[in-house]
Amino acid sequence: MTLVSNDESFALGFFSPGTSNNRYLGIWYHNDPMQTVVWVANRVNPINDSTGMLKIESSGRVVLQVQNTTAVWSTNTTASVQNPVLQLLDSGNLVVRDEKDSNPEHYLWQSFDYPSDTMLPGMKIGIDLRTGFQRRLTAWKSWDDPSPGDLTYGVELEGGPEMGLWKGLRKYAMSGLWLGDRFSGIRDVRSNSIYDYNFVWNKKEAYYIFSLKNKSVLSRVVLNQTESVRKRYAWNPENQAWDMFSKRPSDDCDIYGLCGPNGNCDYNKLPICQCLRAFSPKWPEKWKSSDYSGGCIHNKPLNCQTGDGFIPIMRVKSPDITNLQVNKATNLKECEAECSKNCSCMAYTNLDFTRGGDSSCAMWYGGLVDIKQFQSDSDGMKLFIRVSASETEHRKKADVKLALILATVIAAFSGFLLVVSYISRRRRKLQASTTIDTISRSESLTDGKTLVSNGGSFALGFFSPDTSNSNNRYLGIWYHNDPNQTVVWVANRINPINGSTGVLKIESSGKIVLQVQNTTAVWSTNSTVSVEDPVLQLLDSGNLVLRDGNDINPENHLWQSFDYPSDTMLPGMKIGVDLRTSFDRILSAWKNWDDPSPGDLTYGVELEGSPEMVLMKGLEKYYLTGLWIGSGFSGVRDVRSNPIFDYDFVWNETEIYFTFSLKSKSLMSRVVLNQTESVRKRYTWNPESQTWELFSMRPSDYCDRYGLCGPNGNCDYNKLPVCQCLTGFRPKWPKRWNTSEYSGGCIHIKPLNCQTGDEFITIRRVKSPAITNPWVHKTMNLKECKAECSRNCSCMAYSNLDVTGGDGSGCAMWFGDLVDIKQFQSDSDGMDLYIRVSASETELKKKAKVKLAIILAPVIAALLGLLLVVCYIRGTRRKLEERMLVYEYMPNGSLDSFIFDQTRREELTWLKSDVFSFGIVLLEVISGRKNRGFYHANQSGNLIEHIWRLWTEGKPSDAAYEFLAETGDVPELLRSIHISLLCVQQHPEERPSMSSVVLMLGSHNELPSPKQPGFLFYNKPFEAYPSPDNNESSSRNEISLSTFEAR
Repeated sequence: MTLVSNDESFALGFFSPGTSNNRYLGIWYHNDPMQTVVWVANRVNPINDSTGMLKIESSGRVVLQVQNTTAVWSTNTTASVQNPVLQLLDSGNLVVRDEKDSNPEHYLWQSFDYPSDTMLPGMKIGIDLRTGFQRRLTAWKSWDDPSPGDLTYGVELEGGPEMGLWKGLRKYAMSGLWLGDRFSGIRDVRSNSIYDYNFVWNKKEAYYIFSLKNKSVLSRVVLNQTESVRKRYAWNPENQAWDMFSKRPSDDCDIYGLCGPNGNCDYNKLPICQCLRAFSPKWPEKWKSSDYSGGCIHNKPLNCQTGDGFIPIMRVKSPDITNLQVNKATNLKECEAECSKNCSCMAYTNLDFTRGGDSSCAMWYGGLVDIKQFQSDSDGMKLFIRVSASETEHRKKADVKLALILATVIAAFSGFLLVVSYISRRRRKLQASTTIDTISRSESLTDGKTLVSNGGSFALGFFSPDTSNSNNRYLGIWYHNDPNQTVVWVANRINPINGSTGVLKIESSGKIVLQVQNTTAVWSTNSTVSVEDPVLQLLDSGNLVLRDGNDINPENHLWQSFDYPSDTMLPGMKIGVDLRTSFDRILSAWKNWDDPSPGDLTYGVELEGSPEMVLMKGLEKYYLTGLWIGSGFSGVRDVRSNPIFDYDFVWNETEIYFTFSLKSKSLMSRVVLNQTESVRKRYTWNPESQTWELFSMRPSDYCDRYGLCGPNGNCDYNKLPVCQCLTGFRPKWPKRWNTSEYSGGCIHIKPLNCQTGDEFITIRRVKSPAITNPWVHKTMNLKECKAECSRNCSCMAYSNLDVTGGDGSGCAMWFGDLVDIKQFQSDSDGMDLYIRVSASETELKKKAKVKLAIILAPVIAALLGLLLVVCYIRGTRRKLEERMLVYEYMPNGSLDSFIFDQTRREELTWLKSDVFSFGIVLLEVISGRKNRGFYHANQSGNLIEHIWRLWTEGKPSDAAYEFLAETGDVPELLRSIHISLLCVQQHPEERPSMSSVVLMLGSHNELPSPKQPGFLFYNKPFEAYPSPDNNESSSRNEISLSTFEAR
């Protein structure tokens, strides 16, 4: 039994979530096939059978009982009325009221005051400042358990109010201050077509609320414990599903305090953390290694007594409000004066930007934390930060005479620097020629001394991590000419030396030993070969080698550090496995920046099935490169054209390894693991700034996370949601899938039937599935591969193993579920994968292709015919001047005044108009709808606007009518939509010619991005025909030079 709201929007009743047998009392969307739950009464106390009963006591208290005796949940109603009733409103609000009083102000109790994980329109999330009563969202613990998780969403009142996400007691993502019309930390979305929002802050209460712009639209905000995000969904009535509209955090810069005090997070830069103007990193070495927790400090110290200054930082999110002071009655000028007088005030700004930007005052004290940079002028706010007077833009400039003098001095000094630089370089070369790169059996290396490679590139010696406060000393190798002495290898990672008593020596057996006080060994090599004259040498590659001093072949190493890497991979190093001895070379991250002992993040070769590179977190796969396909890894974008390094993956009978080399000896590049961020980064050296610059990072995006979309899912970072089912598959658990829980993956839409014959469809530009269950044959061709896979009913997919030889070579087959697939956009990335589906799936697809081709062929032919007719008319007009065309009266003037006017007819661009018409027709064919008469329940505008909106939202395939969408060639379908939008661009000069359109339809060449179409943003849908009571005599087919009405 259920209660249903008056307009049947919501229902109240008992339900069991997911696979649980527990029963809960909840509210859900009545017309949603998935019955999406928005509120739960007994979250903490489930009922384990069907004996639950809800009733109202005489006092007006609502009680949920088991077996009509034990109460598992009740309201806290204290007021008593004569005739209490419980009603489910059309808003989804469950209320207790007096039967004769429907005034919302007089409700005795309402569920909107006690939200679960979902916020509905009209609900207040915030606090009553008079009573201290708080309304917060709390996520479900899991999809099967609606009890409260640790992710919450509510108002932060410390200092000045803002909205925030918490994970337990820790701030996770904050909205920034309310600026009168928006939050400073969230992009302006006022122009969206779905909802309006507001933040109320007065003496009585502070709360966030939203309302819908159209009653026919459904939208909700929900917390997701698994992903630690707050998502907004909008209902799509066409596909009867919830489409994600937005999420918070939206990117890494939304994570609270990521860049530390006085840091500014800019997602469009690398690294994303930058120091505010006039600030520099507090701990430069940590900062370069992407540890930003120390933040930034002033370049020049403040001097409040003699006077500091303020500089503006544009388009930023407001800093954390912990140390904020607000005065709503102070203008900007008074705010600056007040902040200037207080030496602890580090920044100030306006609080309300809706009244010309000169009302209210906010001032910050202490470090400025959680700042984020925006790009658009409509986002963020202007922040004025305190700096040394010498740093301000108001600093007095020198006069022209002084400038000339300084220019002369600088020029002379620059010349002097060149001379000094030359002498210095000569001196370094001379020193390099005399430095020691080798020690023999009779020598040792003590703390304070170093070995320097012959070319001066690397040094070996004792060091303490820069940020360590301990006396721990390690033997390591670092870049010799790097001012920060970036360490690339550590010998005694697990056993540090306490003090400066470390000694490195070579024993008579040839074993290298690191001792403390010349007695206790803390590290040694495992070399077993004995030679007469062992020497230890540091090479220019950064490789420390033990060799026979009498052997003139430098490659004959008895032992080398490259076989025992730490967290860093250098050019020429092999990361992989010797198949003869099973010796494995892997990278392992430092535990933290103060401790070089091995963390749990490792990088090496994955041998299970067929080889690829893998990033592991402990024993769990975290990121896989995909199969090596001859020129690169299938899961990594092609970077062969980069100017810095070449790379290779060797796989033969004796060894499997990844290696890279530099394209120029003057370049420096390294690969390093970062335990804090769980990433593998490549850096290159910038000799001008004397710093390491980030070149690439793995994982590079959300879709690089291993198995994110579950079995048979395809992760596409350019779509929302990022997880899609492979063609011929559907979500295994649709309800979970719609809430972004993808672990269940996808299953075949139609069951396979190996006996009667299945088929294979092509998925292009994808990363190969995980290699847990593959079979590999290096000499088999693709045709033989397909035949082999067809015969084996357990074979779910096949592909070429090497795609470099034209048609490709080799065979890889997968058995069981296909996991960890990622979609690429460029034809140069990924690989073609052939997946097994029901034969009926391929038949439908072929029919769709034929149908689309049959439809498009006459359309193209008709339009080409139209061109011929136009040309004929124009040609005939030239020959027969006496002939006359008669046109219907047009309010903007007859078309003949343009066609037959020698000057004005040049203003008409026939070919571009026909291209536009073709674009409209093609969109009508794809969507199955006419542009005129188009109507969408949740949108205003015409068909062009509807499809353009879907394109900009990353959902162009939603524009296709159901048969094409489900059975057609999706890439061809998307290409047709792309071409259509190019044809209907607003400016005729931007549209392609008809001949170009024909070439586009018949090729797979890359297409330019379409710009905004014409004829957008009407206030109401187009009418299919004139209204019956329209008595105007003129035609609706109006035309002017400035405005067309599309078909």
